[in-house]
Amino acid sequence: MSASIEESEPPTSPTTGLPVPPNLDHLVHLVPPGKLDEAIKQFERLGFAVEHGGVHADGLTHNALIVLTDGVYIEIISFLDGPAKGRSKNETETKDEWHKRRQAHWWWGKQVGWTDWCLEGGVKDGRVASINERARSAEAVADGVVDSTTQHEGESTAYKQQLWATAAAYGAPTDHHRQEMEARQRAQPSLVRYDEPREGGRMALSGRKIRWKVTFPAGRREERGIVPFWCEDVTPRFWRVPLPSPHHPNKTQGLTSLTLLYHPETFSSRLSSLRLVLNNIAPPSSTAEEGGSLLTVPPPLVDGNKPAIPPEPVTLLIGTPEGPPLPVRVKAAEDPEELSWLAKYGEGLFEVEISVAPEMLPASAPPDGIERETHAKGYGRLRLHPILRH
Repeated sequence: MSASIEESEPPTSPTTGLPVPPNLDHLVHLVPPGKLDEAIKQFERLGFAVEHGGVHADGLTHNALIVLTDGVYIEIISFLDGPAKGRSKNETETKDEWHKRRQAHWWWGKQVGWTDWCLEGGVKDGRVASINERARSAEAVADGVVDSTTQHEGESTAYKQQLWATAAAYGAPTDHHRQEMEARQRAQPSLVRYDEPREGGRMALSGRKIRWKVTFPAGRREERGIVPFWCEDVTPRFWRVPLPSPHHPNKTQGLTSLTLLYHPETFSSRLSSLRLVLNNIAPPSSTAEEGGSLLTVPPPLVDGNKPAIPPEPVTLLIGTPEGPPLPVRVKAAEDPEELSWLAKYGEGLFEVEISVAPEMLPASAPPDGIERETHAKGYGRLRLHPILRH
């Protein structure tokens, strides 16, 4: 018998009883094959201390790390041009087989820049199991399926009432849009599900074999990065992530925010998945306007065919291993530049904001904070934020 929503509740604080968000583990920044050293120099020019990582166990990629004082790190990753000596998956693999394996990698074919993001844990702490079960339960209610072993009588009706209340909050004439809303709801992306964990690893430059398990969202690899994956260490975390370095020349104190960008048509469903993953779900008594529900209802149309979206980004919270909680801004693309960005890079991580000492802001970071030199190279959008003195 399936667990009920109540039996699969996500972690809460023992002192406050409030949901506890997972910790952000790292951000993945992809650079072109053979360009890792060039990218390292680029980030060093911005005042970051960059540590060489090593070659991953699959022999397809190698990386470097920017470990921040909040315990989160930026992984600069690049595909190898060819098989590394002694690092092929097996002794008999041909070069053609290696290239085919590289082409099947989940990040092969992705654009340069912020390509994915990762949370800490997921399996041993029960978060992934909770996410999968709660997603199944929420969608069963949304579909009008009421199973006496898993749901309370009338829950489906309550969901429908909440759906139309949400539509009304957007200013939609619900009496004229019910059929259209229900059809668009059926076309919305499903809530996130996660696959079984798989083993991963890396050979450090010191020769130490580092091991972990990663848990990826179910779905096509082209959708990787829309929601985060998880990483759970088999060997100690400090083997994989060196202790946060206090020696960044730009005196960074870590991340200050993340911005995620989605299509207006999928925004509602993506936001529900993110609430589920980040454990940012308010109590059932909260209204839809307060952003507490797990609705997969699409926003109603305005002006005939344009989805209505919140006027401001929705802010969720995520933990960090050694620092304060981090705001995650979830935004629907509005202007042509954002829509063009989505067409090229796809949905997911759009902008990373990092604090640096005011006197260390490079000339390539104008008043809006967007670092232009890396931006011109096609790297991920980076906003450098001056540390505010108290």
